[in-house]
Amino acid sequence: MIMNFDELKKIVEEEKVKIIVLEEGEPALVVMSFDEYKKSKGQAENSQESLENLPKELIEEPLKIEDLPF
Repeated sequence: MIMNFDELKKIVEEEKVKIIVLEEGEPALVVMSFDEYKKSKGQAENSQESLENLPKELIEEPLKIEDLPF
């Protein structure tokens, strides 16, 4: 599916979604609003404390496309 930038921007802003862009069937990019990006950067800085409470297996296991909710 090909769409122009304005269509993509409208979807991200109105629907408050993140869009995963695939390249050769593999996740390559995530498109999100800049506000969401800033929030995620703030959460990432504080996430080290959260990781300490998780089992080691969950920390080391990579995210797979099959794990995503769609």
